Amino acid sequence: MVKLDYARLKNIRLEQDITQKELATATGVNLSTIKQIETGRSATDLENIEKLCAYLEVDINEIYHPDYHDTKVLCMLKLVLGGSGSGKTTLLYARIKARAEAGQRSILLVPEQFTSSTEGRIYRELGDALSGMVDSLLKLTNLEQVPRSDRIKLGELLHQAAEDVSPLAAKKGIAILVEASPGTITGSRELLRRALFNLVENAVKYGPDGGQTRLCAELSGADIVITVANQGPCIPPELRERIFEPFFRADTARSRELGGVGLGLALVRAIAEIHGGSVWVEENQAGWNRFLVRLPAVCS
Repeated sequence: MVKLDYARLKNIRLEQDITQKELATATGVNLSTIKQIETGRSATDLENIEKLCAYLEVDINEIYHPDYHDTKVLCMLKLVLGGSGSGKTTLLYARIKARAEAGQRSILLVPEQFTSSTEGRIYRELGDALSGMVDSLLKLTNLEQVPRSDRIKLGELLHQAAEDVSPLAAKKGIAILVEASPGTITGSRELLRRALFNLVENAVKYGPDGGQTRLCAELSGADIVITVANQGPCIPPELRERIFEPFFRADTARSRELGGVGLGLALVRAIAEIHGGSVWVEENQAGWNRFLVRLPAVCS
């Protein structure tokens, strides 16, 4: 499968004696984004790649192939499947790889006919987890293409997140307490809702039955800080950065029991960062886990 030939895109610009700054001014594409595209770090930013190609008068098909998305997902899947050492997952990865290299767009479709009962069992055991994993991976590789121009009221965003997780909270007898200062942020309503859903769902999943999950937002200078807190097992200081890495799970056995694949917090961090923000975790004096998301506020 063909990847983005970002070196060719850069060479075309240089051949036309156009600087990155001039290209940014002419196309409206952010200068930092152009630098990332030309080094392959924003290889899936199709919307801006199309703008650059249009201005440089180059056919996008010469430098970009849509199967690159599957290539990127496949490489990430190899980290968790192909390198695991398990006979089952190694076999599954081999079959997925074969389907991708055969040019099939949906690389995780269940095979039309299982060749053996053993293979059928492998797909049934891992199919649901892989579907969720690939969905998260595709979101991670396509975030920059999502428009981020919605004006979002804090109260609406937080109450929606609480409502989204309310069925799970009710099942565990957990109360979700919401408190939001007046304020507005600009971004993708869909992505920010997803980020908060991941945090609140984790807080409820890992919190004790009959406990509380607190969701609040307040102004902090020119920023807004959203906090999601629960009474779950405290996260050791040495793991508080690593838990945001793709596929990392602090408690592998419990994450597997609760259906986690280790991508939820990685997605939260990626969403925060493309909105110019950050996310981190800390423990307060009462022993609560507190996940904090800092985002730029909109001046009224």
